[in-house]
This record gives sequence, structure tokens and C-alpha cells, in this order.
Amino acid sequence: MRSTFFGIQTGLRGLMAQQRALDTTGHNIANANTPGYSRQVTNLTTTSPYTVPSFGRPAAAGQIGTGVAAEAVERMRSAFLDDQIRNESETLGYWAAQSETLTQVEGILGEPSNSGLRNALDAFWKSMQDLSLHPESMPIRAIVRQRGVELADMIQHTYAQLSDTQKSVDQAITLKVDEINGIARQIADLNDQISKAVGVGLQPNDLLDRRDLLVTKLSKMVNVSTFNGENGALTVNIGGISLVAGEQAHQLTTVPNAANNNLVDVQWADFTNPSPPPALLPADVTNGELKGMLDVRDVKLAGYMTNLNDLATGLIAPGPAQSVNSRHQAGFDLTGAPGGVFFTAGSNASNITVDAAILNGDPGLRLIAASSTAAGVPGDGSNALSIAQLNQAKLMNGGTATYSEFLGAMVSNLGVDSDQAKTMETNQTTLIDHLTKQSESIAGVSLDEEAANMMKFQHGYDAAARVITTMDEMIDVIINRMGVVGR
Repeated sequence: MRSTFFGIQTGLRGLMAQQRALDTTGHNIANANTPGYSRQVTNLTTTSPYTVPSFGRPAAAGQIGTGVAAEAVERMRSAFLDDQIRNESETLGYWAAQSETLTQVEGILGEPSNSGLRNALDAFWKSMQDLSLHPESMPIRAIVRQRGVELADMIQHTYAQLSDTQKSVDQAITLKVDEINGIARQIADLNDQISKAVGVGLQPNDLLDRRDLLVTKLSKMVNVSTFNGENGALTVNIGGISLVAGEQAHQLTTVPNAANNNLVDVQWADFTNPSPPPALLPADVTNGELKGMLDVRDVKLAGYMTNLNDLATGLIAPGPAQSVNSRHQAGFDLTGAPGGVFFTAGSNASNITVDAAILNGDPGLRLIAASSTAAGVPGDGSNALSIAQLNQAKLMNGGTATYSEFLGAMVSNLGVDSDQAKTMETNQTTLIDHLTKQSESIAGVSLDEEAANMMKFQHGYDAAARVITTMDEMIDVIINRMGVVGR
């Protein structure tokens, strides 16, 4: 025969299980807007039944239910969707980093416009053509000098802005590495807490949510792969090397590279390359914001700066009638002397200027070599025309493009690069939004659903309390109302 208090225990279990489910529902509602939070569900299961002892029948018969128990609080999350979101976030981070910088470069070049580098180049050629018609005109000579100064300043200023942008990206790389290291330390700390909780049989759902959120944030910054270890610890790798291994977080660092204008390389602070001489091991960064920054710094920006250097060199470099300087030196000035260099010899895009002698007031204007004859024949502007005709000469890009075509190709390439980055960023954002919605359909909190659950578990709690009240009344009858023998 079962115990008189058997029903009270069953009711108590029901009361405690429904209360646990109500607690979980309240936790869900409280965190409905918490980033990275996963909806939790209390798994209710029947407890082991009680077999009533009896004679003449199998022991399996006559089992009585003993109530309900909250077996576990399960975190509703799709590991597959998490992996998909992280993989696509790496690509999003790569193109977002490129798009941001290339948009700045478009603003620096400012093409097409009436105040850009191409307009300054065209204005210089036109001034030389005007000089060829009026070689003895001092006002036109002053315009030629001014247009030369404007062209040199525009090239130099554009190059300086690109160089500053490159240095800014370089600094951003160092900051991004520091941010990655900070997240790695947080993940390692959470690994420690999760391992301790799992080791004693607990389910640390909220800690797991926080760790997953950090890993997803990290995946946008750099290419990562993850592996589950013992007691719930997570290993996070970059290029096959552990950034986080259990409770230990390894660190990345940035080291200036003298061969690359002291721009930084990303290396492991904790690992060395065994090949002599020993050196820090380079980090295998293949995707994410960090890779996007490295590529836009070392490939895109470096390429545009090289193009500007090539343009400046094409104007300055000596050679048989292949640059402004060489043709200017082939002519004669108003004094009948051979022309000197027009742009400072040996300079490049970073420091190109009009030669100091030409900049020397009115005497400098006489040094512009517009004539092709030493006698200084009045009205001879053939050398200025020869310089102006360089506008149509295919001297750039291995003799396949004019100065204007070379600059136009540079601007076009920038437009293509920027448009590609923006398009890929938009596509990746759309894809991640779709995956996120799928994930939220599983892990997200629905307030309507939680309100319904709250009412359901509240009714269950009330019913379990009523069971205990009923049992209490039955025991009261037995103890206080039944007669005493012999009374």
C-alpha cells in the first residue's frame, strides 16, 4: 500500500516543475531584446513510476505515476545556421573594410570633376598650346607657370592624401588586432566558467550565448574555425593555429616591416617560426575585416600610389623627347639659352614641384623654353607646341596610353574596385539578414508565445497547488476527524 503522503509528494513535484517552467518563461521575456540571447525551454518529463507490491501478479503491473520533474533547461539554437552566419560574416567583413576605404579614395581623387587631377593636367597642356601661339607673352608664360604649379601641387597633394589613408588603415589594423585579442581573452574566460559549470552537471545557457555572440563578432573580423572540446570548452583557430584553446588565449601582434615602408605585418606573439633566424610566426589571415584592411592597404592603395608615381615620372623623367622635362630641355628660352628642367629633376609624386629657377618671379618666366631655335627667333613657339603635343603621345603604360588615358584608366579601375566592394557588401548583408531571420525563428523570443506559455504553466501551478490542498484536507480528516479507539 502506498504512503498516505504519496499524493502530497506528487503535487509538490508538479508545483516545483511548473514553477521552474514559469521561471524560464520569465527569463525569456526579460531577454526578448538581449543581443545574442537564445530562447530557453524547460523540458518536463515524468518521474520514475512506483510499482505497488502485491501477491499473485507480476511486479510490473500496478505502477503508479510519481509526478513530473524539470529534467533540463534547453537552449534553442541551430549550430548549422550559426556556422553559416559566421562563414558569411567573414566575407562581409572583408568587403565592408574595402568599401569603406575605397569610398574615401574616390573622394580624394574627386573624379570626374572640374577641380580634379585630370582637369589640372588638361589645363597644363592647354596653357602650353596657348604659349606656342604667343611665345613672347609674359602673361601667358605666367599662366603656364601657374598651371604647372597647380598640376604639381595636385599630384603631390593627392599622393599625400593616399599615403595618409594608407597610414590610417595601417593604424586601424593595429587597433583591429588589439580588438581581436580582447575578444579572445573574453572567450577564454567564458570557456573557464563554462567548463566549471558543465563539470558539476549544470547547463550554462547564458554563458554559451555570450560566447557564441563573441565568436560571431570575431568571425566578421578574421577567418576563424571552431571546435568543441571537453566540458564545453571551445577552441578557436586562425589558419590552423589556436587563438583560444580552452582557458588559454594566444595573442596576435603587429610588427613594422622595413621592406614595406614600416607598415605593420600581423604575426603571432606566442609562436615563432623555427626556420633560422627565429622570428615571430606570420598569421594566416585569409578573410574578414583584417584581411580586407591588409589588401586595401598593400594592393589597392599601394597600386594607386604607384600609378601616381608613374604619372609624375612620365612628366619628369629624362629621355629623348619622352617627357615634359626632356622636351623643355631640348628648347631655348627668351635669352637664347638652352632650357632647363621644368619640373624638379629626380622628384616623384610625393615631392614634384616646378623648378625653383622658373618660380623666381619675372626672370623665371623668361626661362620657359618655348622656342626650338637658339637664336630666339621672334614668334617661335614650336617647342611649347612640342610639349603640348605630349598630351596625344602614347608614352605611358609601356607606350599604350597617353597621360590622360593613363589617368582615366586609374580612375576607372578605382570605380570598378569600389563598385565591386559595395555590391559584394550589399549582397553579403542581404544573405546574412536572411540567415539571421532563419536563426531567430528558432532562437528568437516570441512574446506572444511566451505569454501563452506563462498562462499554461500558471494554470499547471494552480492545479498542482490544488492537489496539495486536497491531500492536506484528506490527511486532516484522517488525523483530526476519525475517532479514537475506546473513546
